[in-house]
Amino acid sequence: MPTTKVANHEVTGMRSFFLWCLALLLGALPLSALAQSPSSKKKAGVLSPGEIRRIAQKLNKYVTLIIAYKNEKRPERKFRLGSKKAKAFETLKKTIETLEKRKKFNFLASTGDLRAVLRQGFNYKKAKTRPGDFFQGQYKEKIPGARQPKVHTFGYWIPKKYPLESKKRPFPLIISLPTMRSETKNWYSGRDHLKNLYAGSPLLQDHILFSPDLPPDLKAEGKPSSPDQLLSEWLGSILFSFNEFLTRHKVDWNRIILEGGKESTSLALYFANVAPRYFAGLVIRDPRPLQGAVVRDFANLPTLFLVSQATKPNAEWFLKLIKLFNYDNCTILEGEKFPFPSLNQKVVDWIRARKRNPAPPHLVFQPLFSVLGSHWWVQISKYDKFVEDAKTEADLPVIEVTADKKTNRITVKARNISSYNLLLNDDLVDLDKPITVVTNGKAQEFKVTRSLSLAIMPALNNDPQFVTTYPLVGIQVPKTESKSSSAEKKDSGGGGVR
Repeated sequence: MPTTKVANHEVTGMRSFFLWCLALLLGALPLSALAQSPSSKKKAGVLSPGEIRRIAQKLNKYVTLIIAYKNEKRPERKFRLGSKKAKAFETLKKTIETLEKRKKFNFLASTGDLRAVLRQGFNYKKAKTRPGDFFQGQYKEKIPGARQPKVHTFGYWIPKKYPLESKKRPFPLIISLPTMRSETKNWYSGRDHLKNLYAGSPLLQDHILFSPDLPPDLKAEGKPSSPDQLLSEWLGSILFSFNEFLTRHKVDWNRIILEGGKESTSLALYFANVAPRYFAGLVIRDPRPLQGAVVRDFANLPTLFLVSQATKPNAEWFLKLIKLFNYDNCTILEGEKFPFPSLNQKVVDWIRARKRNPAPPHLVFQPLFSVLGSHWWVQISKYDKFVEDAKTEADLPVIEVTADKKTNRITVKARNISSYNLLLNDDLVDLDKPITVVTNGKAQEFKVTRSLSLAIMPALNNDPQFVTTYPLVGIQVPKTESKSSSAEKKDSGGGGVR
């Protein structure tokens, strides 16, 4: 794993997709390896369904060869796969160029067409789909050096109409974290948990449900002491089985809801903290005390709390912090007791109304841990001060980014950060024109060329709607004077960060 030197320290470089099993994401590709696409007049939604399908087929073949090449151990076979992979990429590139000339547009600038191709070209694994009931499934994880694979079990529901309709459209997904049995203090199985919450729900008609079986000895309380504890002990099993589930089912990546409650309150909040861009919304039923969550990161994550009179103060604490940052995306509904059947229809309406914007123009990011430095389309590459060394609010690293496509300007406010990266596409700014990036008042201008190699990488990951066509890497943060730092501390809302 690459490391980034910061002052006299080193930070292990984790890619955002590490959150789905410590494995994938766009990360830092060598810029010299990125094939470049010519600039031309942009349009949105230019391609016909047949043309999208044609590109997607070429993309899927290329992605399949990338995976085969990566997994091949025999040198001769790997060499032949490398040649096939290179030819497949050239075929893909020529197919796109032919359509660009015919349609007189730039494929990479048309993010609607690009996302449609990535969705259809995604490399799905084979799945045994059993619709219409609550089932238990399992995936086996190969552990280096171990004789036997680790088995991860989970509960799931597939709508009856999924087998036929998934050929035409993806389905929304709810990932619901189990609670504990009150009499034994053991976690419900994922299957039983889904039955308890969703039996008879209208959401069963058109939503996929997923609930991981949690380790029997897991006690996800308070704040995790380290990123290793969070990602391995708390989220490790969830991340692996969820990742595998996504690679086998046609999920609408812009309509994924994360849900937790009672004993899994902290688990859900920290899951949302480290990977907020994957979710369209967060539902917490009967919340336990929430101290420790980095509320500042929830600018683009709507939250719904279902509370009783006893647990309402926990949700109100969260709402108070949300308001400190001028966010208006938290809803509290009061009912009698868990699982709040009287609120079912309101929950259904709230969930169905949620749709993620995969490229929000405004981001605010305060890392939970220094090694978790990626948030939507911004990455912290170097710190002045680590999260772990912060003694006051003013010591915490924070970055706020706003993209204005009308002016082609990105405004960045950063503190305790030395440099950062921006993963850009044409939803955020017009990449045909010079881009102005203003960091703490200092302006820089960049001229860029879109990259086909980078743009198609999401077809290898589990979020083909998160599109990057050019990365601005290593943007330096100008040093600010102490007076400015004091002013920032005063304006930040004091201790209302966590």
